[in-house]
Amino acid sequence: MSPDSTMTWLESHPSQGMVYASASGNPRVGNETNVGGFVVYEPTHLSIEALIFTVTPIGSGSGIRADAFARAANSVCATPPPGVMLGIGG
Repeated sequence: MSPDSTMTWLESHPSQGMVYASASGNPRVGNETNVGGFVVYEPTHLSIEALIFTVTPIGSGSGIRADAFARAANSVCATPPPGVMLGIGG
């Protein structure tokens, strides 16, 4: 599957208990120099926990790397300055 098709499939099929949050890097216009991109799922909107898929071209197909970000029950988050919010990349 091409990186373009892989990203489109990932966007349409979020992991159980997660919602599609964003995608970036994929031109989606049939560009043969497609370099893939990122697809982000979160359990809730603006969560600091996430599942991020990195899609890259490999030969005639694509490779997928998944990174899971979770907040431990005993973790303490920094307090952001006024007008700023904590979040994950993607």
